[in-house]
Amino acid sequence: MSLILYIEDNSYNRENGMEILELAGYEVITAINGVDGVALAIERVPDLIICDILMPKLDGYETIQQIKGNPKLAKIPFMFATASAQKSEMQRGLDLGANAYIRKPFDGQELLDTVKGLLV
Repeated sequence: MSLILYIEDNSYNRENGMEILELAGYEVITAINGVDGVALAIERVPDLIICDILMPKLDGYETIQQIKGNPKLAKIPFMFATASAQKSEMQRGLDLGANAYIRKPFDGQELLDTVKGLLV
């Protein structure tokens, strides 16, 4: 069973994403901000990280920089799930090493298809 770290400050979005993933058979751990997410990633070394961009303490861009800058975590697939719609923001995330980017609100199948593609 793959372990997914879901970093999202909005409790509704975090719980919804976690439920979709758990019902599909994934083990999910969550963090409410990038600081907690990076610490949890170091502790548990997930198979995939899903992260919002607009968060307090450490935004998604700073979070991916810390993840990709850590040799223990650098190869973990990283996916942004965010309401940010600007192409420049999408490109920035991809330039920082994100493997995928989906826009919220997303449907469950879109999330699962993207996750499955990254865990192959």
